[in-house]
Amino acid sequence: MRFGPFNKRWVARHAEYSRNTLFAGVQESGPFRRCSHRHEFVAAGEGACRLTDRVEFSLPGAPLTDWLGAWLVKPRLRAMFRLRHQAERRECAG
Repeated sequence: MRFGPFNKRWVARHAEYSRNTLFAGVQESGPFRRCSHRHEFVAAGEGACRLTDRVEFSLPGAPLTDWLGAWLVKPRLRAMFRLRHQAERRECAG
């Protein structure tokens, strides 16, 4: 993710895993002051599941930048995950 002054390579490490339920990562380095991300999977009918992404972040220069920058960051994150979910849906359907 690259935007404005937060133009850094995003490196995360897996921090939590539960088979068929979730995996989570935390930013090691990147555009955020801190960032954690959970992928949660829940059964949703026969042969289907629902994937929910939960992201918590803080920007460099917080708390002021968190308040001012959220309007820029949140739409970019939503767009990124929308594309990811489309790719995951294609892969799982194949």
